Amino acid sequence: MPATKRFHGDRVIKRVEIPRIKEFCPNQKIYLKNNTIFMIYRVLDHAYPDIVEITENFLHIYDDPMIKCYVSNKDTADIIEKLIVSNINERENLGEMIKELSLIKDLDNKKIDEVYEKYKNILGPACLLYKFCYYWVALCVALDIRIFKGVPTVIHRSLAVRDGIAYAKGSISKEEYGNSWEEMRERLGPAETITDMKYVQVDGYEKELTSDVFTHKKGQTIPVKPHGKIIITKE
Repeated sequence: MPATKRFHGDRVIKRVEIPRIKEFCPNQKIYLKNNTIFMIYRVLDHAYPDIVEITENFLHIYDDPMIKCYVSNKDTADIIEKLIVSNINERENLGEMIKELSLIKDLDNKKIDEVYEKYKNILGPACLLYKFCYYWVALCVALDIRIFKGVPTVIHRSLAVRDGIAYAKGSISKEEYGNSWEEMRERLGPAETITDMKYVQVDGYEKELTSDVFTHKKGQTIPVKPHGKIIITKE
């Protein structure tokens, strides 16, 4: 469950304006100007930023707007799970949508809306889908600029992208979402340090089978589907 906290404007790193939120989410309440729902927000002094969502203006209890802080892998997995339940027969398309959103490098409304328009007649419900598009891009941007104890991390959006696509398509379980770091560490030697990590989308191609393992197929070519891979830079 995301943590509910008071909103402090000086902690906002980037705002995410969702321009058509009332069109797709007519019951969504808006508490800040410009239809700002998700924000990239500094929550802790030693680790930031996180994704937050304006929730409700509890003026009858507090004097400040309140926010939901999405600070864990489980929060994201819960959101993807809701989309899977609603699109159980379209998991491949759900994964493809997440892949396309993951290629957006900044909070570009036009590009985010283009992805939503592409999938809105395939996936649903409209409100959850539209908000997810903005949530996911904001999450990726936040991971790219994440700081821990004053030092930029090297993971960036890479592992979240890989696991998000895999979970949406059914390649991993919800419990496995966000657990890829140990696998990355196993690829290192005892004296090596990861200095950078990127998720790269590989286009489909034809591959010739050259290994002696392929006794009866050696020399033949097979199609390799488009896929993603993690590129590790180490020293």
